[in-house]
Amino acid sequence: VGDLNAHHPLLLSKSTNASGSTLYEYLENEEKDLHLVNDHSPTYLPPHKPEYTAILDLALASSSVFRLVQSFQTKIRLRSDHVPLQIELNLKSELNQPRQIQKINWDVLPSMLEKNYP
Repeated sequence: VGDLNAHHPLLLSKSTNASGSTLYEYLENEEKDLHLVNDHSPTYLPPHKPEYTAILDLALASSSVFRLVQSFQTKIRLRSDHVPLQIELNLKSELNQPRQIQKINWDVLPSMLEKNYP
């Protein structure tokens, strides 16, 4: 989560900057496994320019975390031109998943560690 100041039409900006282009390309690359949690609610509402809004505060998550997102909300304005984000995760489903515990082969472990971590 952060204020990335990335301007791109995907983020409701009327213009595009280098950060916006880079972020857009990064999010479009499925190999990066990064998802935008934000909905289309603006997070930047400058009082000196009320006609301009954008999504500058971003929440990014990997697939494993993104699937736990239950809700995303922008909260009421504070004394800032940026709007706080609230992200709710559903951790109960993750905690209730059965874990498969593998038995360790103690005879093989030392040679595997030596081979993989010289």
